[in-house]
Amino acid sequence: MLKNLPKITLLFAGGASLQLEDKEIISVLKESDVTAWIDEFPELRLIADIDPVFVFPDGKEISTENWNTLSKEIADRYNSSDGFVVLHPLDSMLYTSSALSFLLGNLAKPVVFTGSPLSPHMKSEKDVEGFMSHYRTLGVRANLINAIQVATMNIPEVTILFGNQLLRANRARKSLSTSFNFFDTDDIDVLGSVDFGIKLKEPNRKAPKGKLQLSELNNPYLALVRIHPDYRQEEFADVLKEKPDGILIQTYLQSGIKENLKPYIQIAYQQGIPVVVFNPFIADVMNVKGVYIASGISYEALYAKFVWALSSGKSASEVLKLLDKNIAHEFAQEKEGSV
Repeated sequence: MLKNLPKITLLFAGGASLQLEDKEIISVLKESDVTAWIDEFPELRLIADIDPVFVFPDGKEISTENWNTLSKEIADRYNSSDGFVVLHPLDSMLYTSSALSFLLGNLAKPVVFTGSPLSPHMKSEKDVEGFMSHYRTLGVRANLINAIQVATMNIPEVTILFGNQLLRANRARKSLSTSFNFFDTDDIDVLGSVDFGIKLKEPNRKAPKGKLQLSELNNPYLALVRIHPDYRQEEFADVLKEKPDGILIQTYLQSGIKENLKPYIQIAYQQGIPVVVFNPFIADVMNVKGVYIASGISYEALYAKFVWALSSGKSASEVLKLLDKNIAHEFAQEKEGSV
């Protein structure tokens, strides 16, 4: 091992399925699989002193209750590590990485998410054939090597490294184009690029001072409502009967919610249940108490932030105010400075 290399903690939380040169696919299903898997990446020893930590096996569905586990693993090693890389399934990476941007307050070190588009049930080239062929050319090998390099740099926030882009995690979204970049974001939230090395937009960023502030989720019940043309008020009434801690409404309507739902929204307000309306395209103002119109934020980041805010123990009105604050650069640039 070379001297004076930065120490990088590599957390295995899924997303580690690797295709070898002979087309065999190996995955990390248990802690004893980690050493042989890392041995397939001898170049990592030239970049950093890797501290591997097994958290979850490949193929596990990551849920909100697992976010506490991941954030605590990072907090426990925060003072002894220079940076962190999280191998994670792609399907829920936007949710988990966004959540950690709120759970890890005052973060002064890089936390980089990456992973493989392959899954552990794939055992051969035949299994892979035709599956996400556009992404496979930049699989977990290139992603991991680049992510480890990023974790040694001055990036004091939670990011996603996939393909040839480094993205702000809570501003990223699933790419709709068929390229090797599984995720996408606005230009301002692209923090760097992979081009014969890692090129950062802002290599000399100031990191916050002071201790890491670790939050903990208390498993609040966030009810999800998706408005469609035939959505009935009785359906919303059934949601209220479940006594959720909060309600997140996804809508296509410029007015936010249907007129016949407003009385039920008032009931939620009277019961101390915060209601958030999310429309990714239009944010109109509704004259309904106890409702926050979310704009300039991704759905995944909003969901994670809402769960985090509900765990704060604050009142419904305080939760809504917390959601409007720019906590971890989660809002579009035009939102910054408005809170």
